Amino acid sequence: MGRSFVAIFFSFLLSGCIGIKSFPAIASHDQIIHEPSPMKHDQSIFIYSKTLPDPFVTEEKALETERYQSFFLSMPSSGPNGQNKNLATARYLKNKFAGQKKLIVILPIYGSSTYPPSVMALRFTEWNLGSDETNVLIIFGENDPYDLDILTNADTEQEFLKAITEGAECIKNSIIDVRRFLDWATARQEINSKRIGIIGFSLGASVASIVTGIDHRIARGSFIMGGANLNEIYAFSESDFLRKRQEKILKKFGWTREMLSQKLKDPLEKVNPANFAARSTSDAYRVLIVEAARDQFIPKSARDDFWNSWEKPAQIFLSASHKTAFLAMTFFGFNRLDQKIFEFFEENL
Repeated sequence: MGRSFVAIFFSFLLSGCIGIKSFPAIASHDQIIHEPSPMKHDQSIFIYSKTLPDPFVTEEKALETERYQSFFLSMPSSGPNGQNKNLATARYLKNKFAGQKKLIVILPIYGSSTYPPSVMALRFTEWNLGSDETNVLIIFGENDPYDLDILTNADTEQEFLKAITEGAECIKNSIIDVRRFLDWATARQEINSKRIGIIGFSLGASVASIVTGIDHRIARGSFIMGGANLNEIYAFSESDFLRKRQEKILKKFGWTREMLSQKLKDPLEKVNPANFAARSTSDAYRVLIVEAARDQFIPKSARDDFWNSWEKPAQIFLSASHKTAFLAMTFFGFNRLDQKIFEFFEENL
């Protein structure tokens, strides 16, 4: 979301109201295969030390409310993760009332706006009243795992592919960091470890999808404007942000878009969400996918493969672009998207 909010607002006015349509999972319950099939890809890259993490915890008194305490968490990443000082950081919103409660984990739009994750955190702390309240863990990601300036300024193909491989390693370590935060959270007495949900936006949706696929502590997941096949996203995206960088790379190395996609395929395959998604049709009921019908950032093929990899789960379609779709989480869009995501977890978690 690189343009200013004002620019996005005016594009919203010009394009009219954002339409929103919901579709249930396609598989009927009598089609469900309960015996899971093997994972499509080797999960061994996500193996990590199971030593219980001990993050540095700072209580944030200024953010305390009548119902919630706020704590800032910081710990060294499992490896290079693209963030400042290779730290994994988060904010934990702990409900003050007694008893075990579900946990909602919210992932960032890596390197971009903090607004959508902040909105969802607010919804789960303000709307979730009564006996079924919620604890919330917001994981931060100020930087994109990929330094696109390094990619576009690489002088040789070897330098370019090295930067791509290093970025994939940052994504892998970000996935492990989420799981380590889960280790910390599930050791806490106020969290019901059988009722954990996860939400991710854009690249964070792809990370959330992989975590959901490989870690069955996640009972439900909602993935907003994500996609599979990261090589296709980088090679075929029509967003102005990526097109300028694509053109520079293609000109420098004499490649076509198809060649760029092929060059990226092997190093990015280990973090392709499609390889770590559903293992049976029953997994379709664990997931809600939100898609922008006019998403110029993520190609339709990547969106379709993302949905199919989860055995055609419930979907929400927004008549918007990748950027303007997030306005459905504001009063301009009558907060309909955040309401539907909230309802998904209320009804299923």
